[in-house]
Amino acid sequence: MGQQRRMGGARFAVGFSYAGEDRALVAPLAEELARRCGRQRVLFDLFHEAELARLDLDVYLPRLYRDETELIVLLLSPDDPSKSWCGLAAQPEQLPSQLLARRPTDPPGVPIEAAAISLRDQATTQLQKAGGPRPLIASLLAFEALLRTLTGHSGYVNALAVLPDGQLASGADDRTIRLWDPTSGEPESSQPQFVADAAITALAFLPAVSTLVAGDASGRLHWLRLPGP
Repeated sequence: MGQQRRMGGARFAVGFSYAGEDRALVAPLAEELARRCGRQRVLFDLFHEAELARLDLDVYLPRLYRDETELIVLLLSPDDPSKSWCGLAAQPEQLPSQLLARRPTDPPGVPIEAAAISLRDQATTQLQKAGGPRPLIASLLAFEALLRTLTGHSGYVNALAVLPDGQLASGADDRTIRLWDPTSGEPESSQPQFVADAAITALAFLPAVSTLVAGDASGRLHWLRLPGP
């Protein structure tokens, strides 16, 4: 199964997505493609072992597929539905709840197409039959341990820090730092606490000087005075 991505300046011509136990099936095809267009143009883990040996691979690899690959080749196995990472295959009744929660609010004054209304109503009906809404999480599968999901950043969240008063600070790819009340799950302000020139990649609190230090992707460190009580 292949999915076409944007053409032109992508780093990889082809990327393979598969379960680890199926690597031996993918390897001959990857080698043949590498012979034709070069290993650097084929996203296959054995061709890029050093680059993919990282702790944040679960975040980094999807970015490569999404932003840097022209054609994604997905290898599916009959055993996939029984695997824990195939959440929707294991619990398909979760799909209406998760998709409906992700539907953006209709802008005021903008007419809604009849097809969209029909799909929304169908999703609502299925949601009611499935027992009501479930927590909204990135994997589209609701786990009972999930207490709440905080939303506010428009990019990947890269860093978290717990402050002495119990607030939670978060830094993300959208270049912002936000403060949260963990009890309510609400941001302390509708505006970011700080906006950098590059993605925020690290956060640390210095109790001796009551200062939050943030590192960004440009190599800068920012010392931030936190708002008083």
